[in-house]
Formats: sequence, structure tokens, C-alpha cells
Amino acid sequence: MGTAFIDYCNANTEMKMLADQSIPMWSQENARTAMADLLNKYGPGEIQAVYCASDDLAGGVLQAIEAAGRDKEGIIIYGNCGYLPVLQAIKEGKIYGTNFTDTYARYYWVFHQALYFVNTGITA
Repeated sequence: MGTAFIDYCNANTEMKMLADQSIPMWSQENARTAMADLLNKYGPGEIQAVYCASDDLAGGVLQAIEAAGRDKEGIIIYGNCGYLPVLQAIKEGKIYGTNFTDTYARYYWVFHQALYFVNTGITA
């Protein structure tokens, strides 16, 4: 996310974004480390919600929150992709939500388009 989005949210919503983290390789371990750093930086009650670009990242965020003993603060975690472990965590009340992403359909469309361009010779 760019600073324009953060500035907009801070100026026009009740939400105040504290940080925007880019997670290397979108790995769960890197998300856990980044969240642990944020939990050290911000005290209890300061972090109210975390939006994650993938459910793997949401899982890492949850692990960091639980490891820090801050899982009773009610930090809302929201993922993206609809992976089974996160769906289970939602069922258990540990993660607030996720979006379903049909990865198969997305890749099918990309390969279908690539084959179309190869077969027709269209380049633009």
C-alpha cells in the first residue's frame, strides 16, 4: 500500500493505520517476525486489526499474537484466499475472516490467454 492510501484512511475514516509491512516472499515465518516486531513497538490495545494479503500471512500474524500472549486483546485478523487452516481458525474464533480466491480459475484464464496469443500471433 502506498502512503496515499494510508493518508486517506487516516484522514477520512475512524481507522488509523499504524504501519504497512511488505512481507518478503509472502512467507508465514516472515509475517510472524514482522508481527512480533509490531507487537513490541505497539502496546496492548494499540493494534486493533491486521489485514493480510494472504492467509499464509494471517497464520503467521496469529502465531505471533499467540506467542506474545496478546491473543486476548481481540485483535481482528483478516486474511485473503480462503485456505483451510484459516477457515478452521475462523471457526475457532481466532481469525475474523478471509476472502475466497479461486486460484485455479485465475491460472486457467492466464494460460488460456497465453495460448490464444501464441496461436493467433496477437501481441498487443
